[in-house]
Amino acid sequence: MNVEPARTDAADKQQWVSIDADVLHHATTRLQDRGLSAVLYGSYARGTATQTSDIDVLQLVRTRPGSASNGNVNITRYRPTALRIMAERGSLFVLHLRLESYVMYDDECLFSKALDAYRPPASYEPLYDEVKRAAAVLQPATDAPKYLAKLQRLGVYLIRTALYARLAEQGRPTFDVMKACQEFSSEDVKHALQRRHVKFSSADDLSSLRVALEHIVGPIEENDFDSVEGLAVHLSADDRLSSQLIANVLTSTSPEIDYAHLLPPILQQ
Repeated sequence: MNVEPARTDAADKQQWVSIDADVLHHATTRLQDRGLSAVLYGSYARGTATQTSDIDVLQLVRTRPGSASNGNVNITRYRPTALRIMAERGSLFVLHLRLESYVMYDDECLFSKALDAYRPPASYEPLYDEVKRAAAVLQPATDAPKYLAKLQRLGVYLIRTALYARLAEQGRPTFDVMKACQEFSSEDVKHALQRRHVKFSSADDLSSLRVALEHIVGPIEENDFDSVEGLAVHLSADDRLSSQLIANVLTSTSPEIDYAHLLPPILQQ
């Protein structure tokens, strides 16, 4: 079977991962249009995909940015300007792309130029602050059962984000979740992420995610409103990442987090 090589640029070396040409063909056929660039990232670019793994694709487009799924292909669409600004701001996602991605096509070199603009952030503390603000929903509340599946996904997203940021901060970046658990050496974090695909049965299960997060980012404030919706209203006065994350949980018709819309509005247009 034909394979294509994917390069992953680690901090101190380059390695090559074989990507099945059928996977690339399958991903390409699921795109709505060609766009400007298409890049494979995640487990398939990393070489850790299993038979149940989704295929993650980033597209650069001139119009209609956003997120969508087509079968087992998850597509995130950014404008080139948005990706470049994210790179200049030290985006964790752009670091992910720099370490683990396979360029399917990039006719105008817009993707490579955006990645070249990456600069490490001066500090990850602002990101940790946003994670902690959003994590206030990870405690039993009167309306938590209504949003349980989405809150579970949000909690896992927050843990992974904080964990990846902490390791990048320490000069040990990785975006393989179980490798990150081994590097960080916390049983609570490892347990929470091992159970990420196990459906929670009650809001009390959210506490395990909150405890895991506190191991990474420190103490998390209580939700004084005893309500996910109440906290969302309280945070809605600003457009910070934490309020966007909680709004995503409340308003999205999809159980998944729409990562493409976790950008400042000016970058979404």
